[in-house]
Amino acid sequence: MPDATKSPFFRPREKADITQTPGGTVHRRKRDKGEEEHKSTLLGCSANMINAIVGSGIVGLPYAVQQAGFVAGIGLVITCAILTEKSLRLLVETAKHVHVPSYETVAEAAFGRFGFLFVAVNMFIMAYGAMLSYLMIVKDSFSMVLGIDPTNDPMRRAILFIISITIIVPLSSQRDMADLAKT
Repeated sequence: MPDATKSPFFRPREKADITQTPGGTVHRRKRDKGEEEHKSTLLGCSANMINAIVGSGIVGLPYAVQQAGFVAGIGLVITCAILTEKSLRLLVETAKHVHVPSYETVAEAAFGRFGFLFVAVNMFIMAYGAMLSYLMIVKDSFSMVLGIDPTNDPMRRAILFIISITIIVPLSSQRDMADLAKT
């Protein structure tokens, strides 16, 4: 059974007692007795998860239902929901059984280092795909709102770049994502 602290994704944040300024001065930081790490609430975590999962997936859903037909499409959506619920329950029970806190460490417990790397790489690919779909939506939406011609690709790319640098990058660079629970 692997130790959960081996996972690079779930190391607890430690607050340093000693800090050093750029000039080299060393200071010992006083800790407050009631000081705790800022954490997101269950509602905030749920909102972020639903936003991440449903947000990019919902874009292609109408097309998939259209291609399958209305009745078959709705049937497939319901079947996927049932299978997803069952697999999540199995995953949670397995994690409880082997006493590990994360999806990556469950894979590591079941398949060793290969399982951990396989899941980590696939999570990166999935997040990269979601990011691309969000960026395409941002580019199309803001171009339409600003009245930019759909055939003017250089201007649309410039708008995407400006929005990415001024809005998306600062929001994504926060150390604590709990602050984004209401976005």
